[in-house]
Amino acid sequence: MDFIICHAKNSFASKVFQASSNLAQDHHLWHQRLAHPSEKVLSFLFPNMHKVANQCDVCHLSKSSRLPFTSSSSRASNPFEIVHSDIWGPVLESYDGFKYFVTFVDDFTRITWLYLLKLKSEVVDVFKDFHKLIITQFSSSVHILRSDNGSEYMSNNMSQYLSSQGIVHQTSCVGTPQQNGIAERKNRDILEKTRVLMFQMNVPKKFWSQGVLTATYLINRLPSKVLAFKSPLEVLKGRKIDLSHLKVFGCTCFVHIQAYQRDKLDPRADKCVFLGYSSTQKGYKRYNLATRKLIVSKDVRFDEVTPYFTRKSCDTGQGEFLSDLFPSPNLPIVEDCNPSINPVVPVQEAPALPTVEDCNPSINPAVPVQEVPAILSDPEIDMQSVAEPHDVQYVVEPPAPPVVVLRRNPPQERGPPSKLKDYVTYNARYQMSHFISYKNFSSAHSAFLSVLDNTHEPQSFEEANHLAEWKQAMADELQALNDNNTWSIVQIPKGKKAVGCRWIYKTKFHSDGTVERHKARLMARGFTQTYGVDYKETFAHVAKMNTVRVLLSVAVNHAWPLYQMDVKNAFLHGDLEEEIYMKLPPGHSQSHDPNIVCKLHKAIYGLKQSPRAWYAKLSSVLEEVGFHRSNADSSLFIRIGSTSKLLVLIYVDDLIVTGDNVEEIELLKQSLRSRFAIKDLGILKYFLGIEMATSHKGLFLNQRNYVLDLLQDADMKDCKPARTPLDSKLQLNVLSEPLSNLTSYQRLVGKLIYLTITRPDIAYAVSIVSQFMHAPTLAHLHIIKRILRYLKGSVGRGILMKNNGNTHIMGYTDSDWADNSLDRKSTTGFCTFVGGNLVTWKSKKQTVVARSSAEAEYRAMTSTACELIWLKCLLSDLGFLSSQPMSLFCDNQAAMHIASNPVFHERTKHIEVDCHYIRDQVQSKIIDTHYTQSHDQLADIFTKSLSTAQFHSILGKLGSMNPLDPA
Repeated sequence: MDFIICHAKNSFASKVFQASSNLAQDHHLWHQRLAHPSEKVLSFLFPNMHKVANQCDVCHLSKSSRLPFTSSSSRASNPFEIVHSDIWGPVLESYDGFKYFVTFVDDFTRITWLYLLKLKSEVVDVFKDFHKLIITQFSSSVHILRSDNGSEYMSNNMSQYLSSQGIVHQTSCVGTPQQNGIAERKNRDILEKTRVLMFQMNVPKKFWSQGVLTATYLINRLPSKVLAFKSPLEVLKGRKIDLSHLKVFGCTCFVHIQAYQRDKLDPRADKCVFLGYSSTQKGYKRYNLATRKLIVSKDVRFDEVTPYFTRKSCDTGQGEFLSDLFPSPNLPIVEDCNPSINPVVPVQEAPALPTVEDCNPSINPAVPVQEVPAILSDPEIDMQSVAEPHDVQYVVEPPAPPVVVLRRNPPQERGPPSKLKDYVTYNARYQMSHFISYKNFSSAHSAFLSVLDNTHEPQSFEEANHLAEWKQAMADELQALNDNNTWSIVQIPKGKKAVGCRWIYKTKFHSDGTVERHKARLMARGFTQTYGVDYKETFAHVAKMNTVRVLLSVAVNHAWPLYQMDVKNAFLHGDLEEEIYMKLPPGHSQSHDPNIVCKLHKAIYGLKQSPRAWYAKLSSVLEEVGFHRSNADSSLFIRIGSTSKLLVLIYVDDLIVTGDNVEEIELLKQSLRSRFAIKDLGILKYFLGIEMATSHKGLFLNQRNYVLDLLQDADMKDCKPARTPLDSKLQLNVLSEPLSNLTSYQRLVGKLIYLTITRPDIAYAVSIVSQFMHAPTLAHLHIIKRILRYLKGSVGRGILMKNNGNTHIMGYTDSDWADNSLDRKSTTGFCTFVGGNLVTWKSKKQTVVARSSAEAEYRAMTSTACELIWLKCLLSDLGFLSSQPMSLFCDNQAAMHIASNPVFHERTKHIEVDCHYIRDQVQSKIIDTHYTQSHDQLADIFTKSLSTAQFHSILGKLGSMNPLDPA
């Protein structure tokens, strides 16, 4: 009986266990069938199915989410018990060279310290300074440092210092910035207030460093909800904080000029921009775009309603839109005269390539010079030190690029070729249209550029002879030559040799873009003349391009109008003293007879003595009406009267006329018309291949059309663009195959040299390739191709000249010691500014091997000093003599000490002549030398190949910009 009862009990238990096991299996099975729903969903579908505890690995693997964050209720009970820290950046480099900032926030008082950083690795040194500050100023110490797991906080140096000071380092979990919430929210608050400060007064992006310092200054003085509406500084100091000294960030301010810094008739105040507060001095930080310095001043009067920067621009870095630089002038708009194309097959338009912006600042020629690095922003602790596009488009290559097929239209299938439409492109990967946009120019200026692009000038007599307008131009030129008794048709005497001749064709434009005339000029082949037989003296005074840029900068800074004039058949006004015979020009009725030649009575274009004869004639006329020649440049003529100042610059038969009296300019034009056949081309618009866009904001110079022609001639219009003209790892000592065609190499280098008139960005690269003109190799040709690829991506880059209201002279000098791996000679580089505008620059290999970096820098300083003296002489001739010393910035303190040290040392004997020259200028206060940080050294771009970021950063500071970059 007991056995039966026991067996029944075991049977019942077995059934119960089996039933529960079936329930678990059903639960798990339905959980899998329904894609692992939650227990709540499963219970709703099967209410009779009991919930079974089941750990499902698949649910964890597929549905894992973050656990909720709970608000921390812990709070420090004493100041500096807990300090929160975080780093922000990188971002576009500020005007003073910073890319990051780090904050330290006290948990108890919530007061914030902000340090500006150039590199993240500086955090360790910054924290050491901050900790010493707390120890010294508050007799306290940091107990706990809270941060994220950034490598800068986890470095060995930081760990060793924290351990040595007994500071506990608490870090957030990996990928959990919420655990460092106080520092993260503080950075957000700082950035929000920085944007407010900069947007309301249109402050350019490059001044963000001063913006965050000022924002931190204000946050420490604003009431906080966390502190029961007390300010952090009030909690820390235990007293109310005075706010009466606060001003609107970015507003216009006027700073009193001390008596010893000005003459009696000089202005008594400088117009500056207010950029924050000083903690080391009782004054305001103001930035002067003319001197490019941030200085603390007490005698400041504010105009808090008027922004210093006229309009907001988030991407140009200068506080104004490019469209403001080139407003539509009151000129008739020229219709686009794009000729029609007759392609062999239809042109399929390639899709536009996407672009990504780089936020580097760019186009302010007023370059900041930081005297003391600004690193700390704590308004109460008084430890803050104090110190004026570029828009670069990165072209993203699309996947599966289309194949480029180029074919030139046969002559019989096309009309007059256009340099922009001369090639039919089928789905080209790097079409020129992807890298040029004219939206930043006014409609009138865009129409003018369109006329330049679509105006074809014949390259040979055969081509011109088929076009009616050029046939008429040649007939007019021959008629003018006959009317002026330029030659006599004679039989060539025995023993005489006749020089050849050719036609040159040029289209002349009015300032509004309309065609003034088609000009055919007959040129003698003067290179076949023999010295002593056909000519004696050849020297002619032609304006230096440096003088042209200085004149333009002076005119812009004084708001003078600039006019251009062209002398028709200028060389025919010069008389010949030698007996010269020339072959009859192509198209002449007797040109088929080789014995019939022209005996020249007057100078003609192309003869070696013609420019000298014409200059003598024109200069005598100008001197008769009261002009005198400049001592610095004999092609510049000046007339300074009691009520007016007029300037005339001569470049062969092209004249630039400017001055402060429009009526006197008109009288001068009339006087010149009475002597010569002169064409008034109006406002200066297109001079020697330089395109000029003028507005009340300034003058923009570039050689866009010249670059397009150069790329087409080199058959590289559809090449892949490069970001820089040189590879940063360039090596010149690489062995390569010599080039067989020297002429092609030399022709390309010659064209690039002319392009440097408005392109300082390629000056160093061109100086390198020009050193191998007589023995180039394939490696040197590759360098030229790299330069052309860079030009493809920066067709519209040029120089911006702005009205800065002064004519102060300053220069930057640098040298790269023994950088040439072939002969170990150093490179001299310098650039100079007049009135805040870049006017001259040079990149040249030194003639001797320098024995030290100081010697190389000193020789560079001497070259720059000579340039500064010449500029001072030129401005003196223009009537702008200043007793203020010229500023020369150098990043080598040894060279600066040699310049100011009156004692010659043994190590400087071999450069004694240079020492005497530069030292005389320094001691006589003509030149004032200043030390500049390496990152502020603008001449670096003329001495070495730089990284992409540094290269474009310096370009922006030089005033080089590219308004044709696509948006």
